[in-house]
Amino acid sequence: MLYAVRLESQTDEQWREMTVDAESPALARALARQKEAALVGFSLIPDEPVEPERPGDDASAARLDQYLVERREYQQAAQTFASQREQGEAALEGLEALYEVDDAGKVRETGKHEANGVTASRRAKAHYHAHHQAQPYKVVSVEPVIPDPLTLVQGLAAVHEHGEFWAKTLQAMKDAGLPLAAVTAALAGVTWKGQIDGSAPFVWSSASVQVSLHTAFTFDPDTHDFFNDASGSEVTGTGYTATGVTLASKTSTYDTATDQIRLDAADVSWTTSTISATDAVVWINTGGASSTDPILAAIDFGATVSTTAGTFQITWDATGIIVFDVT
Repeated sequence: MLYAVRLESQTDEQWREMTVDAESPALARALARQKEAALVGFSLIPDEPVEPERPGDDASAARLDQYLVERREYQQAAQTFASQREQGEAALEGLEALYEVDDAGKVRETGKHEANGVTASRRAKAHYHAHHQAQPYKVVSVEPVIPDPLTLVQGLAAVHEHGEFWAKTLQAMKDAGLPLAAVTAALAGVTWKGQIDGSAPFVWSSASVQVSLHTAFTFDPDTHDFFNDASGSEVTGTGYTATGVTLASKTSTYDTATDQIRLDAADVSWTTSTISATDAVVWINTGGASSTDPILAAIDFGATVSTTAGTFQITWDATGIIVFDVT
């Protein structure tokens, strides 16, 4: 897992952040401290290496042991460097004669020098950032990197447009142990036959189309035609009202690029709800008996989806709720 580690200088007011891939916050902290200790190894002022915190789990401890081996090598290198301290101090004096560093750490040239296309000020700035640090930066916080939910959903939606990448993404999520459910849907054949032949027409934009939630409803697109076929499996619970919610902002469009007729509406949700559902049913509330309310489609979530004093939301596909491909 990625962790955002904030570090603060122990000698001035500088700070910075780094991301560390680790199995636990303790190991992320230890690895960040390792990197900081290595940076101090290049300081012109010798310093004792930082003693890292030892994580509790075996895998993290093994990685830390490897670090300790590498740190011993660093200590040997540091001793060699210390023996050349006089040469290092002389080099620093030369740099300070050419460049001026203000309190904010910005470097200004007092003379002009350039080699291999890199200006002296850039080299000097890199030198001060990487080498002029007598004490390691102190780890002050370790937080998991959690992406913004909207950004994550938008990214997944973009990947979904490409079948091969979507399949790889799903497999990677499965390999990571994330719970996945295969959502499937089907149209009610009898209802849509009536719409096409004119025996039972309806107008999508003006009809009272509702979405209800159900538990263990086995939809049969060949025989289920009215809501009485599904009403017996409708869920009950806090925050849920029988017959579900009415779709708002319904639209019908024809997309010439994909040759698709798309019926869409706003997403639906049940806030502050405590419910469990396995299916959703899209149907038309005619105001009469449930035996006369046509079912349009049913959605199988592929698993039981639950909320506890939370929001149960159905987010429709970007192409719409119901799509007819005319090609």
